Amino acid sequence: MFRKVEAKKEELFAERPFSEMFLRTVAARNLLDFAFMNLKLEGSKLTEQGVSSILRGEIVPGVSIGEHNLAGYHRDALALFDEMRRMKTDLDRKELARIYEVIWHVQAPSYRVAGKVLYHLDYVAPVHMQPAEMLDELFRYQYKREETYKGDYILRAVELHDGIIGVYPYEEGSELLARCALTYELLRHELPVVGIGLREPEYNEAVSLALNKGDHRRLYEAVCRAALKKLDYLIELARA
Repeated sequence: MFRKVEAKKEELFAERPFSEMFLRTVAARNLLDFAFMNLKLEGSKLTEQGVSSILRGEIVPGVSIGEHNLAGYHRDALALFDEMRRMKTDLDRKELARIYEVIWHVQAPSYRVAGKVLYHLDYVAPVHMQPAEMLDELFRYQYKREETYKGDYILRAVELHDGIIGVYPYEEGSELLARCALTYELLRHELPVVGIGLREPEYNEAVSLALNKGDHRRLYEAVCRAALKKLDYLIELARA
């Protein structure tokens, strides 16, 4: 599936140079896709239209202040990703902390100090090492395996996503952090923001498979399908 994504990406790039209108539309669509995906997978009942309204600065009745704020924080996160891309920043433990601060709007977040039972994933985050050490080990492991990915940065990003949830570095919100890391890794390889395209129970099942069975295929295939769908949309938009 990765080769299909790369071929579709090249098809989009053949439409360059892109108009200013196209670039503005893509930026707005990326923000909406990013916020809607994450709110949905965090258990929010907001519709895509509701998220769009919040991103335009409107108040949606019946929606908590926390959900309004979290939707808005996605704009800040994408701005951070743009800065990191310009600086060609590689993800590591410190960069993850920066992302966590922005997406959750907290300062100097502390790592968890005890085990974490994730009932929705049928998984217990380990306590044999400090979370900071486990994150460092996760990134070292990925860099050592670079050749085995054979250029498939989508698989690498998915495995990083699953690894971050496996470590579960913070007491709360590490799933969202993992999806931010996945999004950044795809953006830095010139893919647009990709909604995973799974409902919350399906997403949890895919992550549980990865954590408990080492099987990353379900989430990988979902990301690839979503990337192909988004690229098809962008190609049509560029040709309009």
